[in-house]
Amino acid sequence: MIVQGFPGKRLSGSLAWSSVTYVEVGKHKILFDTGVPNVRATVRKHLQNIGVMPDEITTLVISHFH
Repeated sequence: MIVQGFPGKRLSGSLAWSSVTYVEVGKHKILFDTGVPNVRATVRKHLQNIGVMPDEITTLVISHFH
């Protein structure tokens, strides 16, 4: 888990952030979702901490659309 998502609630409806998850399977480096724009630096930092550069990601899975 790179960034933990969470559900939330506002008077105008639901508000939530999805988790960002990184998985390695053989030579494949997979990133599930990319999070909201303000977590991009956090995602890069966590990837660097585990020795992965963003350009090494072979598959990006976007699970939903906003």
